[in-house]
Amino acid sequence: MLGSIPTKGIDNYMNDIKTYIGLNTAFIMTDRHGLSLSDVLLECKLNNIRINWIKFVDDALKHGWKKRTILSRIEEACIEVFCKDYSDIVIKKLIKIFIELR
Repeated sequence: MLGSIPTKGIDNYMNDIKTYIGLNTAFIMTDRHGLSLSDVLLECKLNNIRINWIKFVDDALKHGWKKRTILSRIEEACIEVFCKDYSDIVIKKLIKIFIELR
């Protein structure tokens, strides 16, 4: 396994792994592991990791969450960790995607 670590160094390799985890497992961390979405967002914020909201929504829908529940949880967490302006941007983009999926 060590032979497969890229030459850019272990620190960058670990950062890539953290980024992948942040981008792609936010829903799993909240739904299966019981962390609040606010806690997941805060950890991502502290580590400069973006959330893949499309993946989050897709995973939530697959697990039976209602669209209204998804949007309200995302909105609450974004306001708590970031600010209302950031939350509004995320929610507007997700609503647009929901409309396009109809």
